[in-house]
Amino acid sequence: MAAILGAEAQTVAVAWQVYSITHRPLDSDLQVSRCFCRGCFFLLPAGHVADRFDRREIILVCYGLQFVCTTALLG
Repeated sequence: MAAILGAEAQTVAVAWQVYSITHRPLDSDLQVSRCFCRGCFFLLPAGHVADRFDRREIILVCYGLQFVCTTALLG
C-alpha cells in the first residue's frame, strides 16, 4: 500500500513540476494521461511475464526500478 501511495504521490509531484515549468494546465494533464497510457500499454506484456516468471522476483525488480527512477528524479 505504501508503494502504491508513493507512486501516486510521485505522479502528482511530477505533474505539479511540469505545471510550474510551463504554466499551462494542458501540459500537466498530458503528463498524467501519459502515466495512464503507460499502464494500459504494459498491461498485456505484464500478464505474459507474470505467467512465465516468479511473481516475487517480478515485484522485486519493479520496486527496484521504481527506486532508481525516484532517486534519479530526486537528484
